[in-house]
Amino acid sequence: MIIMPRTHRPTVLSIGAHPDDIELGCGGFISRLVRDCKAKVHLAIMTYGTHHWKKGKVFQEDDRAKEALQAVRILLGTATDKAAQEHLHLGGFKDCELANAGHALIAFLEDLIDLVKPDIILTHAPRDLHDDHRQTHDATLSAARGTHAAILFYQTASTIPNQLTPTFFVQLGQEEFEKKILALGAHSSQRDKDFMSHTQVTKTAEAWAGFHHMDGDTKLEAFSVYQSFWK
Repeated sequence: MIIMPRTHRPTVLSIGAHPDDIELGCGGFISRLVRDCKAKVHLAIMTYGTHHWKKGKVFQEDDRAKEALQAVRILLGTATDKAAQEHLHLGGFKDCELANAGHALIAFLEDLIDLVKPDIILTHAPRDLHDDHRQTHDATLSAARGTHAAILFYQTASTIPNQLTPTFFVQLGQEEFEKKILALGAHSSQRDKDFMSHTQVTKTAEAWAGFHHMDGDTKLEAFSVYQSFWK
């Protein structure tokens, strides 16, 4: 790993606009950080993701929060919900209206950064078709101004493909990839979405590996590095 020496136990803050964004974009990397570096990982989710594009379908905040908690338990290997809750931070902002949150969104992340003091911050890539993702990206950079954390941008299903320029790739073994899939599966309310399927997630991970002339079964998560420090 090139971000910092592996002898250091990093604190990681992963930020997503909705439940399942983090698992989709960097769930495998989080699993590797926990396994390889015994990282202390915190996940921050800005909204409950209750909006759905299919008319008449409504998701409940409590249900989505429970799904997110179960995903945290899978990724971090925590034994109880209580232990997982210490690593999960819910912003409670309104889904699909982060553009109206103003400075409150930045302030929430500023307070969280001050609290956990991350060595690594993971957040959405800037060029994205979902406005909540773009707002979360911008708020992260504003909140992290002046910090010396490594900041990496991850890919989700709505990231604009031809405007993503990844420069850092994380290879996922079977264990990390299975945890990523299981964590995504914890979001049972989202199973009808194509980009959440095992097939789609696998194809994306294998496509990045294929592009870099790696073996057929190799899987990668791709990131753009905004800033990185060797401490």
